[in-house]
Amino acid sequence: MMTRSFVLAAVASAMLLFPGAAFATSFTLVDQNSTAIIETGAGGGVLAWAVDDVNSLNLQWFFISIDGSDYVPIDLLGVAAGGSAELASDTNPFVDDNEDTLAVRYGDQSPIVVDLTLTLRGGQAGTGVADMAETLVLSNLGDVATSVSFIQYVDFNFGADPGDVAEILNANTVRQQDAAGAVGVAEEVVTPKPDLAAVGSADELLANITSGAGVVPDSGPVGPGDVAWAFQWDVELDGGDTFLISKDKRLGPAPGTPSVPEPATALLGLLGCVGLAVIGRRRA
Repeated sequence: MMTRSFVLAAVASAMLLFPGAAFATSFTLVDQNSTAIIETGAGGGVLAWAVDDVNSLNLQWFFISIDGSDYVPIDLLGVAAGGSAELASDTNPFVDDNEDTLAVRYGDQSPIVVDLTLTLRGGQAGTGVADMAETLVLSNLGDVATSVSFIQYVDFNFGADPGDVAEILNANTVRQQDAAGAVGVAEEVVTPKPDLAAVGSADELLANITSGAGVVPDSGPVGPGDVAWAFQWDVELDGGDTFLISKDKRLGPAPGTPSVPEPATALLGLLGCVGLAVIGRRRA
């Protein structure tokens, strides 16, 4: 698809600047009725998220700008420790013996490192419901204060023509659904709220990021069509500082109805509370 070509173009143009980047390593997370595919190396991202054997995710990934540099996918920072800093595990052993959580550290040759943890929670077969909890910790392992701009880009595809609709519901929450409102996804940023948020054309949002414009705010609603959303956080990290982002996505029929609760599971709430103790000083 067009959106994948944008990412691949960004990878090709930036590879020489990030010699630590490696070819993608693929991980498959499974929990009950849900499966997610993540590739961690250059050109990677969360490339699929299927519930009851139906995939609705085209691409989710993260982009970073350090001290005003162009935005690049975080995989171009390189997986730390030569690729050994990535671990898939089963954190739901009483349900099944499948790997449902992936932890990766990016930043092989940079004082700025990004620790990404994705935890998949499926529902009962046939319910169409699943959840993904995500935490990202940005750390400055150096001694010099560094400005960091960090972006999440998310492109789901639910409906056939005429496509999906999306809207920023409040400072922390976005929702995307098929045009009929029958199925969709809601994401809540548990902490901290993004500095900028936008919904819009999937290609246009991604082109803004890869061209250096970043997130151009637009709360919508937008669609029906091929829509996506993006969040941006801007932070100043002193040497030794950390900055934690905690979020949660819920897939299912008509997000926001009693049958599919809004995001912010107990797990994410706990992670958010713990993360408050380690959030670094944000740029004024």
